[in-house]
Amino acid sequence: MQRANTSLYKEVPWKLKIVKEKPLKCHMCNFEPVSDLLYGVQNIDEQLQKDIDKRKVLLGGCSLLDYSPNWLCSNCQTEYYLYKDERLKKSI
Repeated sequence: MQRANTSLYKEVPWKLKIVKEKPLKCHMCNFEPVSDLLYGVQNIDEQLQKDIDKRKVLLGGCSLLDYSPNWLCSNCQTEYYLYKDERLKKSI
């Protein structure tokens, strides 16, 4: 029996952080800026295009789900989520 060619697959570490507020720089690689994610259909004007080019903003897709990240490091792909439960915020 032949073994499947696993060299086609690359293991990608899952990187996510739950934070109280938007980080100024990435906690994993220190890259600046951590990008805002915009969801939905966007009308890309000149200012938005400049922000995309500077990686201040990234397009997050058409649908905003309950588990969609708020921010993303465009260097190492770490996802940042805003912690919403006030009762447990103190423990972060």
